Amino acid sequence: MSGPNESQTRKLYIDKALARAEWHVDNPHQVGLEIPVDGFAPEVWQRLNHKLHTLRESGVSYDASLPSGISDYVLKRPNGEVIAVVEAKRTSVDPRLAQVQTEFYVEEIEKRQSFRPFAFMSNGHEIYFWMWATSTSGWFTAFSPRTT
Repeated sequence: MSGPNESQTRKLYIDKALARAEWHVDNPHQVGLEIPVDGFAPEVWQRLNHKLHTLRESGVSYDASLPSGISDYVLKRPNGEVIAVVEAKRTSVDPRLAQVQTEFYVEEIEKRQSFRPFAFMSNGHEIYFWMWATSTSGWFTAFSPRTT
């Protein structure tokens, strides 16, 4: 596959599209980045992941199970509840291919708050919206604007 990888797609396109909708990725009160959705605090997951990577790089065989659900972005209400999950894919991938993965994230987040968030899946050029609660879906030209 050619073109930007997923990480580059986030920086080149998705971060900017979120900023145009007043979601600022550098503000953790608005946007969470790479947040484990299945019970781990991000800092704990990052430390464990680093330790596991270091062990494996040194040749140690270490069987550990880290969270399987790391969301690319979560968009937050002022009270910290997650209103939406944004799953990024590289520019050459149809963002709808992330539906199963994103549904898992939405279901896990719903367990910890009073409502089910909606989801966006994007490859930087296209944005697909999905609201599982109402089976509403479709293509968007921009992310939903942040309201205060």
